[in-house]
Parts: sequence; structure tokens; C-alpha cells
Amino acid sequence: MKIPVQPAVVKLPREADIIEQSPRPYLGMSQIGGSCQRQLWYYFRHVYTSKFSRRTMRIFERGNWEEERIVKELEELHGFTIEDTQMTYTDLEGHFTGHSDGGVRHPKLTNDERVVLEIKSMNQKAYTGLVKHGLKKSKPAYYAQIVLYMYYEGLERALYIVTNKDTEERKVFFVQANDEYAKEMIERAVGIIFSKTIPKKIGGPDWHECKWCDAYDICQFSEAPKDNCRLCAHALPERKGTWMCTKHTRLITEPCDGYSSLLSD
Repeated sequence: MKIPVQPAVVKLPREADIIEQSPRPYLGMSQIGGSCQRQLWYYFRHVYTSKFSRRTMRIFERGNWEEERIVKELEELHGFTIEDTQMTYTDLEGHFTGHSDGGVRHPKLTNDERVVLEIKSMNQKAYTGLVKHGLKKSKPAYYAQIVLYMYYEGLERALYIVTNKDTEERKVFFVQANDEYAKEMIERAVGIIFSKTIPKKIGGPDWHECKWCDAYDICQFSEAPKDNCRLCAHALPERKGTWMCTKHTRLITEPCDGYSSLLSD
């Protein structure tokens, strides 16, 4: 009997790399609907860095490719007019920012209505949850994000397109504006951006959401973060996304001899 030859396994030398990413300089509208306000406060104050494998980074890149593919199909196959791509919305002195996938129009929409465009891709489990439970219940952070975009543009609807990465199925639907919910999210952002008090934990070390959090050791076991000026009691979020050191009356640069961490016991 002929024994089949097993293919050689090639190990790429950099595949096991872990890539660290520092938080963005602002609190994102794509984040504000998350369940843990403590994690958002940590993020905004640059308490931790996020760690990603090369595999995860490729997943992120694939999402960008999906956006390009769908925008092209909307124009060439479905008759949409793409007016803008990657729209930016900024509030709260530049510390609260979001980026939609653009704005579109279609001849069959009422009165040539402009709608926000948002494109997502997700795995089978998440896609099944979306189909079964709807956007607000299955993906509250996505829902908060899109109603904020509509609120800031003053639009009534958003065209939401979701691709199942495992099967290439798509769900295309409209999301209605919800200004009251958008205002709730803005108030939540105000509480995170301008507060020096750390929000409460949503659970202990064994809580399933906490186990996957990049701030897990800092939050649950008081691991010391790297000092940075955003964690200083003298730091104050200012206009145009800047931070002021109230001790030295200047824009913050790096921790100084007057540094006083908000995480100190």
C-alpha cells in the first residue's frame, strides 16, 4: 500500500509576533455603546495597550477590503450614488470622534433621501445572533455607533450592510434614527471623558467579558500601568482634543515631578 506523503508544514518566522497598539487619542463613537464604562475610561486615559496577533491584524484588514468591495457594488450593480466615504464626526472638544463609511443616495429612496452608509463583516456566530435578535440587542456598540452618526448628520435612516465572513451571506437593512438614544450615549461619553473617578467594574476576575479585556490585570489585580499624563490628577481634557496640565499651566507632554496618578490608593 502506498503511504500518502504528508505536506511539509512551513512555519513563517514572524507569524507568532504580537503587535501592540496604543489607544487612539480620542474616545470612539464605535466604542461608547460597550457594556463596560470602566474599560472605556481606561482606554481614554491610556491605561493599557492592546495586543494583537498577526492573524487578528489580517482579520481587521479583510474588513477594510469588504468595505471597498461593497462600495463598488453599490455603485456599479445597484445604482447608488456614493457622496462621501469615511465621514468624520467630532464632539466634546474633539475628544469624542467617529468615522462612518459615508453617505449614499438612490433614486428609489423618498425625495432623493441621503442615508448614512455602514458596512460590517462578522463570523457565523455573530451573524446568526444579528439575524435572530436584531442590531440593538445583538450588537449594542454597533447600534450606538450608527445612531450617533445619524444624529450628527441630522439624517433619518442608515443603510446597514453586514457580510457573513464564513458563508458570504449578506444582510441588508435600514436602521431608523434614535436621537434620544444618541443623546444618552453622548452623556455617557461626557461622564467618561471629563470624570476623574474610575467607573465601577461590571464583574470579577471570572466574569466572561472581563477575561477578554486588555485591561484585565490592571482592573482585576491592580497591576501598575505605565505612568502617563492622562492618568495624572492634574490633567484636564481641553479644546481641540488637547490636554492641559493644571499644575504647570501648559499642554501635557510627559509625566513630571508633580505627577499624581488617579489609580493611586
